[in-house]
Amino acid sequence: MRQTLCVAAVAGLWSLAGCAFGTAGSGGLADPAVEASMDAIGGAARWRELRSVEAKAVVSTHDASGAAMINLERQKIDVAGGSISAEADLPGGGWQASVRLTGSPSFSSRGAAVSATHQGLLVDGLRTALHRVRGPLNLLDGTERAGASEPVRVSGAQYVRVPVSGSPVDARAYYFDAETKLLRMVTAGGDAPGQKGTVTVYTYQMQPNGLAFPVRLDVRRIGRHVLVGEEKVLTVDYQQVGF
Repeated sequence: MRQTLCVAAVAGLWSLAGCAFGTAGSGGLADPAVEASMDAIGGAARWRELRSVEAKAVVSTHDASGAAMINLERQKIDVAGGSISAEADLPGGGWQASVRLTGSPSFSSRGAAVSATHQGLLVDGLRTALHRVRGPLNLLDGTERAGASEPVRVSGAQYVRVPVSGSPVDARAYYFDAETKLLRMVTAGGDAPGQKGTVTVYTYQMQPNGLAFPVRLDVRRIGRHVLVGEEKVLTVDYQQVGF
C-alpha cells in the first residue's frame, strides 16, 4: 500500500516530497533503494565476501572543544564480519585497537600513554568508520531494521531516505542519491536541522576490483538550519585501499 506523506519545508533546505513507496525489511528483503545502492557499489554478494580490506587512513577526530587529534592509522576491516582493527605510531610509542559493531572493544598502547578521553574518541571513530564503510550492508544483513523509504529534498538535491531502527551506533536514516543510487549521507542521533546528532557525507572512488569504496567519510554536527553543519566531528581519508 502506498502512503501519502507531506511535510513542510524548513528554510527551503529540508522537505519531504510526494509519497512513501514500499516498505523495507531485513535479512536481505530490503527496499529497492537499498538494493540499487548495493548494485551501484559492486553488488551485495561481493561486499558480503569482503573479509579483509586493508588501508592507510588519515583520521581527524575532534573533541568537544573542536580541537583535532590526527592519526595515521593502519586499518584492517572485516566488512562482512563487522569488525575493524587499527594501529598507529606516536612519538615515543603507539597504540592498537580492535572494535566490533557490538561488544566491548580492546585498546592497548605502548610507550607514551594515551589518555582515557583520547582512547574513547579513537574507539568511537573506529566504530563509526566500520558502520559507515559497511553502509547499505547494515540494512541487508539484519544489523539494522529499515523502515519505509520516502523521497526527500535536502539542500536542493533529491534523495531517497530510508529510516532505520535497532542501530548499534544510533543511526537514524540513510540518504541515497535519487540519480546515482549511491549512499550519500547517514544521520545518527538526530535526523533534522536543529536536532542534536551527526551526519556523515560519503565520497566514493572506484577500485581496480570494480567495487566503489568510500574513500572519504566526513562526519559533522547537524546544523541549526541545514542538515550538514559546519562543526566537524570526524574525518576519515582512506589511502592505498587493498582487498
